[in-house]
Amino acid sequence: MHKLVFWILWVSLLSMMTGVNAALVYDLQIDPNDAAKAKVELDTRSFDTVNFEAARSMGDSFTPQLFCKLNSEQVIKLAYQEEQQCESVFWWLNFESVSELGIDLSQQQDSFDAQQGWYFLSEWNSLPRIKGNYEVELCIAGEHCQVLPTVDEAPLLIVWGLAVKHIQLAENQVNISTNLEFLFESSQRWIPRLQSQLNYLQQVFAEQESADWNFVYLSREQSSGSVSGLAGNESLLVNVPVTKGAIADKSFAHLLKISAHEALHFIVQYPNSLWANESLAEYYAQKSLFGTEYEFDRPVFAWELQSKQFPFANIGLLEANHLVAQKHLYQYYPLFYLKGAAFWHALDTSLTAKGFQLDHLVTQLEFDQQGDFDSASALLFQERLGKAKWQQLRMKYLDSTIGE
Repeated sequence: MHKLVFWILWVSLLSMMTGVNAALVYDLQIDPNDAAKAKVELDTRSFDTVNFEAARSMGDSFTPQLFCKLNSEQVIKLAYQEEQQCESVFWWLNFESVSELGIDLSQQQDSFDAQQGWYFLSEWNSLPRIKGNYEVELCIAGEHCQVLPTVDEAPLLIVWGLAVKHIQLAENQVNISTNLEFLFESSQRWIPRLQSQLNYLQQVFAEQESADWNFVYLSREQSSGSVSGLAGNESLLVNVPVTKGAIADKSFAHLLKISAHEALHFIVQYPNSLWANESLAEYYAQKSLFGTEYEFDRPVFAWELQSKQFPFANIGLLEANHLVAQKHLYQYYPLFYLKGAAFWHALDTSLTAKGFQLDHLVTQLEFDQQGDFDSASALLFQERLGKAKWQQLRMKYLDSTIGE
């Protein structure tokens, strides 16, 4: 008996020492009378009082109205940053109906497809956080639970209501879901290639942490002009370009490239350098398809053509990084994909000519607070390429502002 008491006291003390509280559950239930609405509720009876912070946001100020259930009969509005005793706290979410063009992932808007019965939920502006060091799980109708990431991690992006196919990739499981049955029917046409791409990326970035992969493929009409992808905390979402609902041959190439691009965001991040994050992901997404039937035009040659029409072609990548990251001028963002991928391709080609490979050096790279290569990384390239060649590449892609 004394040993049991000691054990209970020890567990309690350990819990207090770690400062970590038990996991909380956000229970999401679709309104039975309105498929476009959902109620998220948290049982708070174990709290003396609760205090909520606004949901993470991409810039706008919208956040759901909170409600405090005082008892079985009385409900009041609850303000953020307000201490209040409640039996439970809940809020409502509205889901936008997916149009005939398909979901636009770039908007990260909570959405549902009434015809196919699937839902997409983004953490942005949707999931307020209770103050304190709590682990929170979001559960859909009491199941299909996912942990809410910390504020320093990629956002929670969750899709439910779709069939899932499981494949194995080395020690990792790849979970694939889609609203396009044809993708599963034609799996031998593209899944082996995707496996090769992911294997390649994991080999190149072997020093980086890896985990299971969750890919969600959702159709988007090419005529919409917006076909994109998203990298969340546990999910990678990819728009599949279609024409009147049908997949064209080139759709597979875009699907595979966007998949690899978002996968690299999942594998590695450079928090100080937005241009490096996007351009490396784009270059290695394309490089993973070099020599295959799905290969795109090599980035250097593609940029030579694009730069003649692109309105900001003369802006250097470092200047573009500043304009986007600091001044939020997102019209310069495409430079990371186009000019940025061309930079890495030119660098890779130059290294190969000297008997080196970017694949063997890329995990050694670091970036300073301005998004530029740190001194050690710059020296790494200068020693292998020679000072003149390295400066030539810098001037053409990184530092250029008035001409190339």
